[in-house]
Amino acid sequence: MGDSDAAAKLDQAGVGRIFREESGRSVATLIRVFGDIDLAEDAVQEAFAVALRTWPRDGLPPNPGGWITTAARNRALDRLRRESRGRELLSEVAALLPGDHATRADLLRRLGRHSEAEAAYQRAAAMAPTDAERDFLRLGGRAAR
Repeated sequence: MGDSDAAAKLDQAGVGRIFREESGRSVATLIRVFGDIDLAEDAVQEAFAVALRTWPRDGLPPNPGGWITTAARNRALDRLRRESRGRELLSEVAALLPGDHATRADLLRRLGRHSEAEAAYQRAAAMAPTDAERDFLRLGGRAAR
């Protein structure tokens, strides 16, 4: 085994030790900042994955716990921005759907905008053809005998 292999294993073991020592503190900090346990845990896991890739190559930072917390905070902010932008885009798509209130309502419901979704469903129901209208259209505009 070469020196670089031993150093990499040592660094991975060191990252594991740091994870055990710092992850709870980092998660708690992010929960206080964002108020979301899942977001905090996911961001800390992602930060440690980055640490596993970069620390063996670049060396341990002077404050590994601070590095993890900062990297996790940045990951969480990125995720929140992506989700926010995704909701904005879906909302814009929903607004552009011409006259298809049921589809628009489904999109709004998925976005968590339940009151708007309910209004769109009601508009769709009001516009739905009656059985007689459907029969008339099915017969090509001829009245049924």
